Amino acid sequence: ELHEVNMVTISGFTQSFLNGLFQRWGQEGYLEWLCGLRHEYSIKRNACANAVDKYFPKEVTVFSPPTAGMFFIIKFDAKNHPKFDGDVSKIEDALFQEAIKSGCLVIPGSTFAVKPFGSKKQNENTEFFFRGTYAAVDLEKLDLGLKRFAEAVKIQFEIN
Repeated sequence: ELHEVNMVTISGFTQSFLNGLFQRWGQEGYLEWLCGLRHEYSIKRNACANAVDKYFPKEVTVFSPPTAGMFFIIKFDAKNHPKFDGDVSKIEDALFQEAIKSGCLVIPGSTFAVKPFGSKKQNENTEFFFRGTYAAVDLEKLDLGLKRFAEAVKIQFEIN
């Protein structure tokens, strides 16, 4: 019970800091900040979409630019991988390791999967995805990271 109370208790310092910030900004200042953030994310989203279009092989990549937020998803189908043996997780992990080796951090979609407790049933879907964010990176690093991830995709899917 002590643990539960500690986990849901709001930090007094953080609460005080945010209260002071919002008191100084007022509603107009908050909305101005929010509009600025939206503008910045739109620029980064567009740069992300342009980089994916520029670097990624279209024969194995499915990308739909996000309409809101700070995350993007790049989808793949394991059936397109030359070494696919029916185990999607092997292909996803191999691509993840290749991305790390190339200097790019994206998160495998299986991290977000919901599986019933104790379930060992193999998913029949051969699609998998990786999630990334453009929130905390400048445009040059975003472009470089996506270029590196695209190279990892080409290596894993054996595309020249």
